[in-house]
Amino acid sequence: MLYRLSKRLMMGMAAFLVLERVVVFIDPYLAWEMTTYARVAFLLVGLYLLFLVAKSLDKLSKFILAGTLLLMLSNLVVIFISQFHTSHAWGVWDFSHIPAFVGVLLEILIFSAGLGYKSKMVEMEKAKAENMAQHLAEMDGLKNRLFTNITHEFRTPLTVILGLADEVEKKPTFKTTERLQLLKKNGRQLLRLVNQLLDLARMDGHAVQLEMVQDDVIGFLQVLTDSYQSFAASRHIGLQFFSEEKELWMDFDPNRLQQLVGNLLSNAFKFTPAHGQVLVFAKKQSENGGNWLEIRVKDTGVGIPSEEQPKVFDRFYRANQAAQSESGGTGVGLALVKELAGLMEGQVWLESEPGRGSVFFVKLPIRTSTPLAEKMPSDKIFHEKTAIPAAPLSGENRLHENDGKPIALVIEDNADVLYYIRECLLPQWQVLAARTGEQGIELAFEHIPDVVVSDVMMPGMDGFEVCEKLKSDERTSHIPVLLLTAKATQADRVEGLSKGADAYLVKPFDRAELLQRLDNFAKLKENLRRHLQLPGDAPVTPESIFLEKAKTLIGAHLSDVGFTSEKLGQELGMSRSQLHRKMKSITGDSTSLFIRKHRLWHAKKLLETTGLPVSEVAWSVGFDNLSWFSQAFREEFGVAPREVRK
Repeated sequence: MLYRLSKRLMMGMAAFLVLERVVVFIDPYLAWEMTTYARVAFLLVGLYLLFLVAKSLDKLSKFILAGTLLLMLSNLVVIFISQFHTSHAWGVWDFSHIPAFVGVLLEILIFSAGLGYKSKMVEMEKAKAENMAQHLAEMDGLKNRLFTNITHEFRTPLTVILGLADEVEKKPTFKTTERLQLLKKNGRQLLRLVNQLLDLARMDGHAVQLEMVQDDVIGFLQVLTDSYQSFAASRHIGLQFFSEEKELWMDFDPNRLQQLVGNLLSNAFKFTPAHGQVLVFAKKQSENGGNWLEIRVKDTGVGIPSEEQPKVFDRFYRANQAAQSESGGTGVGLALVKELAGLMEGQVWLESEPGRGSVFFVKLPIRTSTPLAEKMPSDKIFHEKTAIPAAPLSGENRLHENDGKPIALVIEDNADVLYYIRECLLPQWQVLAARTGEQGIELAFEHIPDVVVSDVMMPGMDGFEVCEKLKSDERTSHIPVLLLTAKATQADRVEGLSKGADAYLVKPFDRAELLQRLDNFAKLKENLRRHLQLPGDAPVTPESIFLEKAKTLIGAHLSDVGFTSEKLGQELGMSRSQLHRKMKSITGDSTSLFIRKHRLWHAKKLLETTGLPVSEVAWSVGFDNLSWFSQAFREEFGVAPREVRK
């Protein structure tokens, strides 16, 4: 409103000055009277404008205030001069009008500056709105990642718990010890996640109180580290504890310290590959007039890029390496470490270098003001708080070529889920097991399985990439792929299907549904075989294209007796066993039988359309033994070669 009123005042005064100059030519006295009354009117409007400006304290009003004051001052000068000087000093121009024109000019300049300031403010508001929109988008993305991660963390153990519960109900005495261990382990995993989330919520409300005792913290850390030895051994990771002090008595909360160091150890194991090292150091420091306990957890894992290091302690944040880690995670553990360190009046920080590992530092104040702790056995302190090794996969990846059972390749990063899926498929299937996408791809190329069951969220190469790579490679393009995951949204399903997945199964899944899906694959494969056996009616699929390529190569070497399955495999870029598995899966025949059938069908066509002797036809299609040609021809078509022409 101020801007519009000031603008109109300025435009009105400029227009009046022009009008007044025109009237001067007609009646100078009338022009003088008009000027006097108009200036009084402009002064009154200016005073009203000043009143409005005085009520506003923003910077834009200051421009209007300055311009209005100059305009009013110029009018006052003109009124004062006009009372004593009415002659036209410069022809038709009255000398008294010069201040008015100067005032209008200055008002225009200040008004223009105000416009520039207003434009700048608009741009700043626009940029602020864009930043806010970007921030909201990031928050929305963070929320989506949070729910995706937590969903994955809940669904994975639930898959094992619900699945094994059904199995125990059906077979109560079968592998009872293994099943109970897995049920308890995955139940504790769920409880641990829930407790972490609740702890973070309670810390927000300052509802967490420390239960301090005075004890030997070095002995406590030694026992705590040792309790993870079996877990480290199951992952082929070395774990050691070092301390510069033999013992150190101080106040600490055993449960909260165990939670803090335990999360750091779990994080170290998560990002450390097999045959790596995790080291725990403890030492006493004197700094800033006080004594401190410094705990370091060092790993030889993948490391964290410098740009991501400031964010690793943020709630629900997962670095890029987290998406590639075997255990995934929710972004809760390190956030809880930071909160616990703060609760203990300590500090936590990180030093890391990509490719060389990370070191997490925790510094806690050393005080001795609480009563001594009652000694308790270490197994009671850490009872069922550390992870147990994953379920063993005895006999994995040992195939029996003459078994006759179909082969299923299961790619799953969680060892417990992998164990459960394998138990679901045995004994109807031979099972190949892979813990990473890269390992799964190698096994698929080597053994050419009948079906692939792959998790989506995995370390390194995820399930979508596995599916895309298998479907784009001629050796494995025919293999049905079932994606198994906790990502249950429609967008995730569409993405999986767009990569060539044949089906999508959401965790936790039912064993009967899994087996039914695999049975459906077998039925679809049988239907495809029947279509491929109908010339001219076969659908255009990767399988039909592959067979046409194989037939073309056989046709190019039709008369070559030495063109065997090995040579066909070389032409197709496959080993003999790979080609055999693929050909058996698509047609139901071995490679040798497929080549022989193609030769015989060509021989039948020659016998029906030419008058060539049977022996010459046999030689032209790669048979060097006439009696064997006749026997094979009769087995294929039910008649002797000579009878075709009758």
